[in-house]
Amino acid sequence: MSTSNWFAFTSNESSAYLKITTTELLDKFIDEISSNDAFAKALKGLDVSPLFIRTAVPDREEAESHECNAEGGNPCLFTDSQLTTVIEKCSNLEVLCIGYGPQIIEAGVLLNVSGPEAGYQTSNGPACLSEDVLKRVSELSKLEILNLYGCDNLSQDAVVLIGRGCPNLKQLCIDGEDDEEDDFEDILNEEEDQDAADKEAEEEIVEEEEERPWTVEDWKAFQNLEVLSADSVELAVVADLPKLTHVQIYPFAEPDVLKKFIESHADKLRYTNVTEEYTYTDPEDPETPIPHHKLPVEILKCSKLESFNMNVYDYAESHSEGFFRKVIESFPNLKHLELTDDSDVATTVASVTSKLTNLETLIWDSEEITDETVGAISKALPNLKNFLLAFGEEVSDNGVAAIAENLKSLEQLSLPTISPASVNVLKNQCPKLVEVGIIRSDSLTKEHVEDLKVRLPNLRGICITGDIKKEVIECLMAQVPEVQYHLEGLEDNGEEADEE
Repeated sequence: MSTSNWFAFTSNESSAYLKITTTELLDKFIDEISSNDAFAKALKGLDVSPLFIRTAVPDREEAESHECNAEGGNPCLFTDSQLTTVIEKCSNLEVLCIGYGPQIIEAGVLLNVSGPEAGYQTSNGPACLSEDVLKRVSELSKLEILNLYGCDNLSQDAVVLIGRGCPNLKQLCIDGEDDEEDDFEDILNEEEDQDAADKEAEEEIVEEEEERPWTVEDWKAFQNLEVLSADSVELAVVADLPKLTHVQIYPFAEPDVLKKFIESHADKLRYTNVTEEYTYTDPEDPETPIPHHKLPVEILKCSKLESFNMNVYDYAESHSEGFFRKVIESFPNLKHLELTDDSDVATTVASVTSKLTNLETLIWDSEEITDETVGAISKALPNLKNFLLAFGEEVSDNGVAAIAENLKSLEQLSLPTISPASVNVLKNQCPKLVEVGIIRSDSLTKEHVEDLKVRLPNLRGICITGDIKKEVIECLMAQVPEVQYHLEGLEDNGEEADEE
């Protein structure tokens, strides 16, 4: 059983592992397990997260927040009653995925251009589930993989019960982004939005007052846990769990806590987002200290590490000659890598293409990257899925063509400029694209993007941080679930545009 990517696991063709993609299928499934005990008992895996994939909303009025049991509102997509039936009937479940991910666990913020929640909406799904029913998840004693991300009513007490009731749990994903504003909130009626925001703020204040900090005792039962994604959990309370390999939690820890954790898990750690804070002093400007965060030197002992960001290390050391060679020697199993922007292009390309052939993600903010650079990388790294080159100003249509020709599994691409010709190449050769990041797109017209939904059926997110025509934005929003743009104004539009 995979313990680093449950999405592939729950996509298993075996009928013992089911992925529910529509509410109609969910209703049929609930009826089936209610009347067919043998079928229910044979079920080992259930993934309902596809129910919450956000669809494009041409009519912005439809983007308003969901309220449970609101008269005339959209119905809840997954209810207490349905989850209760699953718990009572499917007692042999080993996998239960209600929230979305696994990308938030496997590589975390390293991968996500627009956040781990891109393209998903949980307000009318996981967020509707009550604390009482979520506590009953602890009755599924055979669970090994559990994703409850976005279940806003999941209390600490419920998590404690799950730990005690599910002793074999290997992967756990909790917490969510319930306090974030809706992506379309800034384009809805401002007065209504302000009233809703004030009410939400009052509710959050009450909720925060009722919350208690996590304790070591809360997590003692999770002795077999290997993968943990929990936004609000600090490292100090889970550092002693002996089998942790992937940790995405509160991102900062005290230096001594982080050092001890890394040393005690050096033989198994594959991913962590936790760093320590420190102040860097630039020799050229010693009077201006710069806040920074880093991993301690002990991280270089973690030979199984699969994800490393060179920018999250001692600044002087990570920019010194020979450091990249040290990274390659220390982490032979790297799959996800973010380079410093001043990494020497020729030396780095030679090393990456010869030593890191298993790379799936490469993030490089260098301005020196050329068509030749991306051509060499894409030919040598056919498994590359995420190629983010936000400052690759020299990458032209030829570079994009090389990427599209060689990277058949490409899911994320970020470039300063993508021309109409490059858009056509991507539409024709990269059907697996999930996210695209563009700095400038002023040459694109509605005609260039009006068939994106058909040509790129997996596309869930587009992030634009430069000029773009208003008609293009509207066309994109009608097709792509998550469209983010950050600009002062829309081209060919005299009105100011808020950031979205």
